[in-house]
Amino acid sequence: MMKQKTSQLISTLIFCIFITACGNKSFQTENIVDSTSESDQSNLSNGSKDPALQDQMNKLDLSGYASGNYADGQETINLDKVSGSIIVKIPLGFLVNVTLTANSFPQMPGLIVSTEFDNQKGQILVVKIPVQYLLRNVHTAAPSRLPNGDALPSVPSGELPAVNLVINSQKSEKIYLYLSKEYFAVFFETKVDFGTLLNPLLPVNPISMISIPIKDKNKVQIVGYLHLIAKKNNFNGGFMLAFRLPSQVAALLDNYFLN
Repeated sequence: MMKQKTSQLISTLIFCIFITACGNKSFQTENIVDSTSESDQSNLSNGSKDPALQDQMNKLDLSGYASGNYADGQETINLDKVSGSIIVKIPLGFLVNVTLTANSFPQMPGLIVSTEFDNQKGQILVVKIPVQYLLRNVHTAAPSRLPNGDALPSVPSGELPAVNLVINSQKSEKIYLYLSKEYFAVFFETKVDFGTLLNPLLPVNPISMISIPIKDKNKVQIVGYLHLIAKKNNFNGGFMLAFRLPSQVAALLDNYFLN
């Protein structure tokens, strides 16, 4: 069954590469979800919050879904309005076998990394990031690029303050968190080489990355990108999700959860 699912995923990737734009996709202001956009009302009650602030939070919808390719329709980002955490979900399909049960990290309290499994979609890496790590620079680190030295895709500066965490010491599996108030990303390093899978079919234009847009629940606004990054030299490739947090959304999250 696993071999069959893996075969299906590879076939999907090969097919979709011809209809998915590849390369470094950048965010555009008009494609970012606004905190005042209409969404379903939440029944969240968080103490004695100012009614106007509570109403804004009730209307806020940060959910995003992969649009196209092997992960089409899968949720990749949302907001946990109870804990005040951004939930990032990286679709791994059936190519990567990793199982984690709520890994926590003393250096970053509240950060949790785990996995989910879906019989139809495969494995999903789930990263729960408390908003203070994005908004208040709780963890200071030097700006960094991808482990292979390339610029971060979808990030104008090409680099962000980064933290790398070992999530499975036996397999040396790592995730890299790129955190800032405006842009943030999660990179999961894997030994699966997407370039090896795809480049034999396109020897003239070798593929180093596949980019899949992440859209809001109405499938209109682009709120992020899922990048499949090929191995480069001695550096592993991996899955990367990148998002931009609009300033008005950042201000709302700060006022609601941190003040």
